[in-house]
Amino acid sequence: MMTTAVVATTIGSRICFETITATCTKTIEIVSFLAKNVHPSFDEVNTLLVECDLLAKLGQIQQLVTEFHEKEQYGYTFKSSIKLAIADLDKVVQTLNDIVSRIKSVKDYHESMYFHRWRKTNCTQLIHELKVTNAVLNTRFNNLEKIISINHNLS
Repeated sequence: MMTTAVVATTIGSRICFETITATCTKTIEIVSFLAKNVHPSFDEVNTLLVECDLLAKLGQIQQLVTEFHEKEQYGYTFKSSIKLAIADLDKVVQTLNDIVSRIKSVKDYHESMYFHRWRKTNCTQLIHELKVTNAVLNTRFNNLEKIISINHNLS
């Protein structure tokens, strides 16, 4: 937590904004790939990706961060609490990126095997991690909304 605070306040929000935007882009690309390249053995993963609505959430986060970055370029200075909340959100997006990257690797490996159409893959652990991380993403995004609202009301 201390590292995030240091990054958010010391190094600057520009780097934080650019990092989360890049991570969102990578994650969106992988989730889009998984959504388009369905495989019977990964039905549960695909269903979870749809239920979590990750593409929409990540797109919204990416757009919000882009708008924050644009606002800051015009001279607006964000409070440290907002920068910290964005950095915390970035950590969750990075975790999501790691999980969907591992799912993609498992899927790619599975499809390289003989008789892959008849084999089943056990993604139980990855599905659990995705569910938990999605819940954390929702919480952190809601916290960011609350912090923005509080800061707006204090102004």
